[in-house]
Amino acid sequence: MGLEVLTMSNPLILYVEDDATTRETIRRAPTSNGYEIVLATDGKEGWNAYQTTKPALVMTGLRMPVVSGEELIQRIREVDKDVPILVLTGYANMELASSLFNDFSICEYLSKPVSIEELIKSIQTCLSRTKQSATNLLEKKG
Repeated sequence: MGLEVLTMSNPLILYVEDDATTRETIRRAPTSNGYEIVLATDGKEGWNAYQTTKPALVMTGLRMPVVSGEELIQRIREVDKDVPILVLTGYANMELASSLFNDFSICEYLSKPVSIEELIKSIQTCLSRTKQSATNLLEKKG
């Protein structure tokens, strides 16, 4: 499939998912709610897309070929401590979720299947935390 950019309006979300049906189903929620979305089919493609697009939010699965979601998260955190990361996985594991929250400061961990309402709420939560952090930083500098 390759990298696909669907233009709507900002903010930009990178969604990394290896399952084509899931990727297509999930991508409709952000785009129908006014977000711009970049789709990637695995962690390697996701890393390349991250570097070229600098998204406001990264949504990723965990178990993917080539480069796993965990490895993608680790790579992103090596260069960007602030971009919110939302994990959306069919392999719920509370120990792994705890590790991702603690070690990589992900903002949300959702188990599939997920309702569109829950997904949009999680996207909004992650993006609002980023806006709040930026506001706090500006206030401290001012």
